[in-house]
Formats: sequence, structure tokens, C-alpha cells
Amino acid sequence: MSANGYIPGKNLVITPDFSNNWTEILTAGANARYIDSMQKGSLAYKFNLKFVVTDWRFLRYCAHGTVSNTNSGGYYTHTFTQTDAVKSFTMEWAKRATTNHVITLTGCIIKKVTLDFKKSTNAAEGFITANCECIAKSATATGTSITTISANSGTPYHFRTVKLTVNGVETSEVNNGSITIDNGINEEDSRYCNSTLDQYIGEPIPTVLRYTCKFNINQKDGSFYTLFNNQVLVPSTNSLAFTRAANDDCVMTFTGLYIMSPSDPTNIEGIDIIDLVGTIQTVAIVAKDSLSTY
Repeated sequence: MSANGYIPGKNLVITPDFSNNWTEILTAGANARYIDSMQKGSLAYKFNLKFVVTDWRFLRYCAHGTVSNTNSGGYYTHTFTQTDAVKSFTMEWAKRATTNHVITLTGCIIKKVTLDFKKSTNAAEGFITANCECIAKSATATGTSITTISANSGTPYHFRTVKLTVNGVETSEVNNGSITIDNGINEEDSRYCNSTLDQYIGEPIPTVLRYTCKFNINQKDGSFYTLFNNQVLVPSTNSLAFTRAANDDCVMTFTGLYIMSPSDPTNIEGIDIIDLVGTIQTVAIVAKDSLSTY
């Protein structure tokens, strides 16, 4: 992934949704019920990229395309800036076998990314995951040669690294949550009647950038409902931080947090839990770690 090549995260899973979109010719005047022939349609290289987060470089490819890297003495500070243009990347998908099967996708764009976290109840759970909905422009001819690249040696982010702050108050009773960055891209907006592009899409067009969030929290009082009922943006500091250690973290600070829904059904035999659903105008992102550049 990217020009200099790296593996984004751990436990990476690629789920393809590729299609030739063959178009039917139903009849050519023959007295028959079968399909006469098929014609090549629009090529679609959709795929989902899911991985356990070890660093935040991937956010450069989803709305925050400019990063300032500062040597802060013993660690580096990476300050992201939201950009109108969305960066593309090349991705090599290598399947190792006696004869390797290697697919290289070019002009890849992240349409939407969701960061998910959930408290752990067993050894297989609790990691912070990035779920990226992607589209590629094209795929090169499949090959057998795998690019030599170092394994990802980063430490995964875990549920115990999360800190949610709402209305200036740290909220510890968080069961799970997510934040989504949506670039507002519909690839069909970039498919044209053009012989040069042929079956491929043109450059994807980002539209309205939207941030949404959802946090599942044990409810102790009516404070979250009050934020909804006030019908104004949530005051004070609102942020979501992922902290592994001192100067090894990522802080997302929200500007313009609005509570859209406070779903809190009665639980007679257990704990009342609220799903706090919100939308955010802008998100400022600053990460710190040992990597010199993003």
C-alpha cells in the first residue's frame, strides 16, 4: 500500500466484489428463448479492506491527505489536515502457494472508513479495527512475483487504549463504539461514455465529507439525553483518543458534535445502556509514535 510500500495493520482481510458486468443480448431475430450473446460491460473493482490498527498512516487516504511530521525529541508528531482531494494508492494482494497468485490493484480510493472498538471478553476480541470500503480503477494482469516488503511489526491498538470525552467529561463506561469518515464518493459519478477510459471509471469525485459516530455506554443518569434534548451542538471538549503509552497515541478532537439519537431501551433485569449516535462537522487528528514520517 502506498508508493513506499507497507502493510497496513495486522490480521488484514481483503474481501473482493469484482464484476465484469456482462450485458445481455437477448435476441438477434432467431426463434429462440436463450440469451443470444454477452457483451463486456463496466468493470468494477470494489473491495473491502479490514485490519487491526497499528498506526494511522492509512488515514492519509481518507480525507486527511496532508500530514505534517515533526521530530518532537524521542518521538514524532503527525498532524493531519483535511483535504478536498482524496489520495489514491496501489495495492498488491499476494496469495502464496506453489505458484503464487498476485493481483495488483491501481488507482485505489477509500470511499469510507469505520474505526470500530469493542471491550474484550476473550483473547480473539478487543482490537481496534479499520474497515475500509474501497474502489480501484483497474487491475494489472495477475502475476506470480511477490514484492519484498517487511512485515508489520507495530503493536496493535486495543480496547483498553480508548478514551472517550463528551462535554468535557471522560466517559469510562463505554462498551463499544465506532467513528466513520465518509468521503461521499459514488464511483458511478465517474463512469463516462469515453473510449479512452473504455470499461474503467475516471477519477472518483469526493462530495460532502461526513463524520458520524456511535458509542454504546452504560447509562448512569440523564446527562446524555439532556445533550440530545437541548438541540444544540455539544459544548466543551469532545474527543476520542487511542493511547498505547506516553507520546504514543492518536487523538481525534471533534468540532461541532450533534447528538442525533439517544437510544436507551429499558432493561428490567440488567443495566440500562444508551446508544449515543452523533454527527460531527470536522475532526482534527494528531498522532504520535516512533515513525518518522506518515
